[in-house]
Amino acid sequence: MRRLSPPGLQNKSREELMASSNSRHWKQVTAVFKSIVGRRIIPVLILLICMISILHRMRDQVRMTTYQICNAVLAARIMNATLVLPRLDTNSFWHDKRYDIQRTATVGETNALPANCPASKLLDITNKDQCTGHGVYEVDYETAIGTCRCHACFTGSDCSVSDDSCIIDLYQGDPTMYENYWHENGDSCTTTIFGWQRMSYYANSMQFFFVQTELDQIIRSLHAVIGNAVTKDRHIVIGVGSTQLYQAALYALSPSDRPVPTKVVAAAPFYSSYPMITDFLQSSLYRWAGDAAAFKPSSDDDSYIELVTSPNNPTGEIRESVVKGTGATVHDLAYYWPHHTPITAPADHDLMLFSVSKSTGHAGTRIGWAIVKDLDVAQKMAKFIVLNTIGVSKDAQIRAAQILRAVTKQYRELGGKIPYPSDNAGPGHGPPKQLFHFASAEMSYRWQRLRSILSMGTKFSVPEFDPAWCSFFGESRRPTPAFAWLRCGEVEDCELFLRQYGILTRSGSYFGSQANYVRLSLLDRRATFEILVDRLEKLQLMVDR
Repeated sequence: MRRLSPPGLQNKSREELMASSNSRHWKQVTAVFKSIVGRRIIPVLILLICMISILHRMRDQVRMTTYQICNAVLAARIMNATLVLPRLDTNSFWHDKRYDIQRTATVGETNALPANCPASKLLDITNKDQCTGHGVYEVDYETAIGTCRCHACFTGSDCSVSDDSCIIDLYQGDPTMYENYWHENGDSCTTTIFGWQRMSYYANSMQFFFVQTELDQIIRSLHAVIGNAVTKDRHIVIGVGSTQLYQAALYALSPSDRPVPTKVVAAAPFYSSYPMITDFLQSSLYRWAGDAAAFKPSSDDDSYIELVTSPNNPTGEIRESVVKGTGATVHDLAYYWPHHTPITAPADHDLMLFSVSKSTGHAGTRIGWAIVKDLDVAQKMAKFIVLNTIGVSKDAQIRAAQILRAVTKQYRELGGKIPYPSDNAGPGHGPPKQLFHFASAEMSYRWQRLRSILSMGTKFSVPEFDPAWCSFFGESRRPTPAFAWLRCGEVEDCELFLRQYGILTRSGSYFGSQANYVRLSLLDRRATFEILVDRLEKLQLMVDR
């Protein structure tokens, strides 16, 4: 191929060209070159350099946005948090519709998230629109195909078909009632944890090495805002739910130098898991001793621990210690929140137990806390937790702190000081934006609905509660417990009777009471609750004929 050069220059070397630079041909070439470079090439080069610089910046920004999206998706899957994808400016020319939150996925659709996002196959979203509010939308890890996993009593590709023959499981107190609330209000407590964060065993606490300081601080702030417990000059011990803290409390309060185990008692009907948890490890330090009302200390030095659950599980009543002696007392206040009972005064006891699951509904986070007056007791409880599980998950603590911080912020926006009247929450006539106002309204509806159905017949009955002044709401209110302590009249085995009609409950015999009682959970999803009351209504009509 011939090289294109100005005429007369093809056979000349660089030296010859330089030597003959004054020649007529070279002057012509130089003039042409200067004309081209000066008028066209330089502006083009400048424009090209600017475009390359802009493209590099765009590429870096898109990469960073994709990186943030991937981490948000991955963190949401790991932490079971509400998924919120960062939005791009829809008016920008680099906006990519693949990143729109509306495009997370549809049933049967693949590649709903960027293909270069390694977390896209880990997506797990609760999407009420695609599953008609009766299921969880999930994306398969291998195929990246989205499907609906339906809740109990619903079937179909979008969970829209009701199964009238289903069994409703109200045996456990699973707080799925809160799902709708957090689906609408969960943006503020979404938690993102990067792969390099919180890898150490050690947290940033100055007292207990595994306790996250931010969780300790927000727990104190929450109780101050709600007004349901004293935390000043107290020690906060974090555990894997209140169950681990209960075991830690027994360990800390039982003398190790006694020849016989310390007796553990609770007034019947008591929480059904107390006997099993107490005797599960067959410890020589303590053992279950039954109903506190029937327990009589043999002497002043007779060691015992009394469990006081208030509001009580299963009956919902407010309780105090019944044993007259000098033993230790553990106050289980898991349900002492304004949506379950009137807050009459801040609880002030030596050892109090609370949990995230009963306050916000996040049972799967498995975080509880103890408010302890005595430092030695708190240190012994922490020692038990260290020996039992080498502390508590820092990831779970951070998520719990974020959730409790969001709840606390809601009430600080209302003034941060009790009372918080019901008419101050929620815009107009819409659903309350504050957690405890939402939960209180939902529990009030459920109890009114349940009592209305039970009043239609004589077969079933539940306890009546007297109203009390609630400092949180600034009004007199009746308790709305998490469970219904249902009496089945003359039926000897109420649990067996209801099971025949597709209702699973927990027999009163597990609570140290009679078998003609059952505990019904009222914390399930609204659809499950409506199925429950419909079946109870039919049973009332059938039995009273």
